[in-house]
Amino acid sequence: MILTIYDLSGIQSYIFATNKLKEMIGASFIVNEALFKNIPELFIEEIDVWETEAVLGKFEFKTDEEKKIVYIGGGNALVMYRSEDTEKKYTRELQKLVFEQTGGALKLCTASICVKDYVEVAGKLAEIQKDLMARLDDNKRRTPNISTAKGFSINAHDNINFEPVLLFDKGFATKSKYYKIEMYEKKRKKHGLNIIGNLNTDERFSYVNSFNKEEKDKIKDEDLIELYFIKQEAKNYLAIIHIDGNTMGIKIRKFVEEQQGNLFESLGGLRKLSYEINNTYQKVLTSTINEVYAQYANKLVETDKIRIEIPFRPIIVDGDDVTVICAAENAFDLVKIFMKNLSKKPLDSFGDESKLTAAAGIAFVNVGFPFHTAYDMAEQCCKNAKSETLKRGFDGDIKDNKSSIDFQICYSGVTNKIKEFRTINYIFNGTNDGEKSVYKLNIRPYIFEIGNEIYSYENGFEKNIKDIANKIARSKLKAMRNNYGKGVLSAKTYGEFLLARSANEDEENQKTAKLLSSPFLFDAVYKNKDGKTEKSYFAKFFDVLDVLEFISPDAADEDKEYNGEIEVTADE
Repeated sequence: MILTIYDLSGIQSYIFATNKLKEMIGASFIVNEALFKNIPELFIEEIDVWETEAVLGKFEFKTDEEKKIVYIGGGNALVMYRSEDTEKKYTRELQKLVFEQTGGALKLCTASICVKDYVEVAGKLAEIQKDLMARLDDNKRRTPNISTAKGFSINAHDNINFEPVLLFDKGFATKSKYYKIEMYEKKRKKHGLNIIGNLNTDERFSYVNSFNKEEKDKIKDEDLIELYFIKQEAKNYLAIIHIDGNTMGIKIRKFVEEQQGNLFESLGGLRKLSYEINNTYQKVLTSTINEVYAQYANKLVETDKIRIEIPFRPIIVDGDDVTVICAAENAFDLVKIFMKNLSKKPLDSFGDESKLTAAAGIAFVNVGFPFHTAYDMAEQCCKNAKSETLKRGFDGDIKDNKSSIDFQICYSGVTNKIKEFRTINYIFNGTNDGEKSVYKLNIRPYIFEIGNEIYSYENGFEKNIKDIANKIARSKLKAMRNNYGKGVLSAKTYGEFLLARSANEDEENQKTAKLLSSPFLFDAVYKNKDGKTEKSYFAKFFDVLDVLEFISPDAADEDKEYNGEIEVTADE
């Protein structure tokens, strides 16, 4: 008996290789089907057969069976074969299918191990999995990327990477166009598709195909409602959200090590766990979508339409890896509700350690911003949320780790490396009462469900929003944000200016001005690289002011008398 693992590499680069949402949608379907659909079809098996058995935690490999799916999920699949010849046959067919569907842009790596001698031996799954993953890692390093011959097309080649082009079928295009095979398949797969995986959201919802209003105006589907979901204040900004589960690898390894049954019993447990992870994250995302966009569905009551287009599009939903695109104004609500729903969905397989948490990274970008760069930034924010949460001591216990969120607006000038950008632009050296101090503009990442008022999403970030949003003219808030960016003295001087100017204004305005007049919070005392003691301070309101146009689109009236510029004679 042969146990084989299949792993897809290059998923993100494949999906985000284009800046056209429709092509990304097609790519996400191809990725989803590369294993979930191709393997069952090759095996002439119903797609959901293994899932039906997985719910029961069962795995049987009968004497008349030549191949059987253990699980599919998380970008890989585990399959049992009767013989090495059978494994080679189906592996070859699967590799061929993936190549034909992606033009070689996705790499399918495999590894196999003979388990005939372990079938009746108890507690061997951890050892088998460790060996199998080591072989897979080795094969990943050894397996080169396979692609079509570049520069040798008969008529023309793609201008970007010089791959051969072919005719774009008139059957699903308004006119003939020439595309390379990878782009052709993405376009073809998108045609007529709307959902991914098991995201069976409210039947009244239809996912948006374009976030560009000029393109949306061309859509003339009578079942869709034209919705101006991007408010003027948001300036056509989108949010690319990347979510990744916390400590999932650690929990899975521990689970595997605890499997003490024979091989088939242990594989049954692993199969159930894989199904639970996939099913849970898809259900959480589904319920989140329905909750966040309930207001859109309510609009249907006032019309005779049957479906409404919501400003949302899932791109990757595989295991605990989720990437979506939505209108900027919905991003924070979507992440908050997702984390809330996720914490309420324990996994039976994990027992006492079943509470699920995750980290989220959000990249706010203009509609014309390169999606592959935006995804990279969202992923960096997600990783930073995990690492900083751990450093702050809120994520060390596997039983009590916390969900977190980091975000970045990708203005012009923001480099691909967010940490480097923040080090250069968000950290200032200054003095406070004659002592050398370090001032940091960003407090992010924020952590969910903690009492700490600085790092807490609810008690810190959201409280700051309530304290200043809609309480003072937006022009003043924008000016405060700009003065934060100029340095410590600029922020303090402008904060004092707001306080002085509010003397004759209403009580609420005075209260907000007083808050802004103390723009920095004390953080900690630490020793610098020279061993000298320094104090560090956080900018209390910078994170909120940085994204205020996305979280509070309806602001107070603009202050027409003052444009927010003040004269500062010196700065740090």
